[in-house]
Amino acid sequence: MSIVPLAAAVVLGSSLAVASVAQEPPKPQPAEPFEWSASRRLAWKDYLGRPDMTSQASALTVYLLSVEHGCSGGVFSFRVAVMFQPQRSWTKSALPRLLDHEQGHFDLGEVQARRLRRALGSLKEPCDLPAAELNDLTSKYVIEDAERQQRYDQETIYGLDGTRQAFWEADIRKQLKELAAFVHRG
Repeated sequence: MSIVPLAAAVVLGSSLAVASVAQEPPKPQPAEPFEWSASRRLAWKDYLGRPDMTSQASALTVYLLSVEHGCSGGVFSFRVAVMFQPQRSWTKSALPRLLDHEQGHFDLGEVQARRLRRALGSLKEPCDLPAAELNDLTSKYVIEDAERQQRYDQETIYGLDGTRQAFWEADIRKQLKELAAFVHRG
């Protein structure tokens, strides 16, 4: 199985104004990346990276859209996972609504992963396709994810517009439900 190394969306969270932090509370180290799961929501304790105090952002959520695909004996197989990166994700503020906004970024990554799983699963004769064509298809979804993430931040004003944030959260839940057949299993 060939591994297609693609990273999607280093995502900026809210840009709420935050007073400078005199001392950061100790955080357990190290934490391994973990895969998106409907049963596990993000928590501030997952954000182990050192905050960028020069950034206007109050939080940064980093995840990797991991894609593997290949053929063995003429059988095409693939794996697409959204992996949260605790060591690279950080926060300056533990506001609950900010965490909801950050969860939205992670959930949007899963929506895009499900779309990619659907696309890869519907390919006709994928083992006959050149690797470059498969990589181009995958790249298309990674680029689209980054664009959606940016639109999410812009339209919600980084989570500050409660009405738009609620709209996006409902829309993301709807998309996850519509794409439930493409949840990664194992």
